[in-house]
Amino acid sequence: MKTSAMGVARATLWLTAFTFIFLLSRSAYAHDLSDPNAPPVKTVRAIRVDSNAPKIDGVLDDDVWKTAPITGDFTLREPREHQGDPASEKTTAQFAYDDDALYVGIICYDSEPDKIIANLVRRDSWDDSDRIGFDIDTHHDHSTGYYFYAYASGSVGDIYNQSDDNNVQSWNGVWDCKVARGDYGWSVEMRIPYHVLRFSPKDDYTWGINLQRWIQRKKERNQWVLVPDGTSGWIPHYGHLVGISGIQPPKHLEFIPYTRGRSIFSPKNEVNTDGRDLSGAFGGDVRYGISSNISLNATINPDFGQVEADPAELNLTVFESF
Repeated sequence: MKTSAMGVARATLWLTAFTFIFLLSRSAYAHDLSDPNAPPVKTVRAIRVDSNAPKIDGVLDDDVWKTAPITGDFTLREPREHQGDPASEKTTAQFAYDDDALYVGIICYDSEPDKIIANLVRRDSWDDSDRIGFDIDTHHDHSTGYYFYAYASGSVGDIYNQSDDNNVQSWNGVWDCKVARGDYGWSVEMRIPYHVLRFSPKDDYTWGINLQRWIQRKKERNQWVLVPDGTSGWIPHYGHLVGISGIQPPKHLEFIPYTRGRSIFSPKNEVNTDGRDLSGAFGGDVRYGISSNISLNATINPDFGQVEADPAELNLTVFESF
């Protein structure tokens, strides 16, 4: 018993030390703090909208965009033979917020606007078209985040990144986005409500962000913060969005109801005297955010016939499947 207890204690000590070293290395790795020659972390400030929130129409003519700080200086990531060069076309981004949502305004300038490739695609689909993407790490844990993107055609998509190596493309947040085109190129306005994002309450927030733009006819991919090809990780290298304060994460509650009905008509007989059999059922799925990183999922009277993981079943008997 003494030997077993010593072994458990030794294993616990090693596990604690390993965890500490791992977290320390992640923190340093997040922004290359160990490299004295590393460039400073790119930062942009969001401004508060006290009234007259921007109209989400894709045109950045609202008052807030006249005063919000502008960031740009995108860097070429693809094609790889020119990686690190300045982007061939100018891109600018601005950020604003109020008590309910984060607003993003982006202008994708183009010297040949008539050559912009703008194909209509389904939501969350990838296509060889001009596209702008916005990454955000609201926990600022250098591990998780969200990705919102829009095509020049107005088609949109979003992804939840559980980690650098695991993302959920089936996740669909409820947010607004509009695209406009003109002689300057094309522009995007996004309104991302806080109920789409998960974050812990603080007095002042610093969120990790990055932006990417694809110019399809040039096979060009540009990034606000360059993550060179071959670099380990993606989320740890984000820049910073600062200036957000005085907001609170909302409660997260989702309820997806369902109803089901059935009617059977047959000749009257001694068993079925009225010649019909009517039945129905109802239920739903509930998702509740207990905290910023813990969610409760529950099902009320589940309709197992709608479970995606269940294999299809062909039942030719007179008995129902349960």
